[in-house]
Amino acid sequence: MLISVRFKLEVAGLALLTYEYLITLGAEVHCMWGRKWNITRLAFTCTRYMTFIGAGLTVYAALVPRPSTQCDSYGKASNAIHIISIVTAEGLLILRTYAFSHQSKPVLIFLIVFGIGCLVASVTTTMFIRLPPVPMSSVGELPQVCPFEASRSSALQYAWLAIFELGLLSLTIFKRLQFYRDSTTPLINALYRDGVYYMVTIFATSLVNMLFTLFAPGAYNEVLDTLQLVLHSILASRILFNLREVDEVVHRHQLSTTEGLALQSMAFQSPRGTLDELQSKSCVSLDFV
Repeated sequence: MLISVRFKLEVAGLALLTYEYLITLGAEVHCMWGRKWNITRLAFTCTRYMTFIGAGLTVYAALVPRPSTQCDSYGKASNAIHIISIVTAEGLLILRTYAFSHQSKPVLIFLIVFGIGCLVASVTTTMFIRLPPVPMSSVGELPQVCPFEASRSSALQYAWLAIFELGLLSLTIFKRLQFYRDSTTPLINALYRDGVYYMVTIFATSLVNMLFTLFAPGAYNEVLDTLQLVLHSILASRILFNLREVDEVVHRHQLSTTEGLALQSMAFQSPRGTLDELQSKSCVSLDFV
């Protein structure tokens, strides 16, 4: 029963990631390939491709018995890849919130400090707070193999992750009310709606994993690990694709408006100056990505 549950959930996560990659490869080629390497593209590449490695390692750990001598090194390598994938996905969420906040430097500084604070708190609380295991934590566990379960204290990592994601979601809603309360622009409404839907799903995933780690028997508390990793990668990537699409639409509109103004006026006005003026009024600009 235990092996069956692990097999279905872990493989389902990897299958979902593969399917999502295939249907969004065109968007990746259009939005990311050929662009200069910067922090956005680096974060996207890490969360997009290291998630495959992390999910593969988790599926392997769940399904294939290994000698006890490999448990420690394998676990550390898998955890490191998971952390990098999750952190880079959260980095994309930070960039999305920054863009939605009119590229406010104070907002960016706050998000970076807030994120680092949650990361440090996650590591320190997990190190110093030890929660007793749930009874029957060894149900279904095979002898003399690496146990596929997490300490209950790892629920604190999910808790801090959920706190950070709730902070991003709250800030997005606040900026919507501050900057776009009266906006009737379909692009802004779609960007806001999709972003909130995705961020709520990411937050809910972290919350469910926290509760699962706290209350499920140890032998079962890692069965959602791959889904956690995969959903963060998928939804963060989709948020970036949406931002790219909105940015292209805005720039096309600005260009057509600039050309119309140039035709209507007989003055030798700089098209670039007009474009800069229009861009300064646009709701979202992603030149930094």
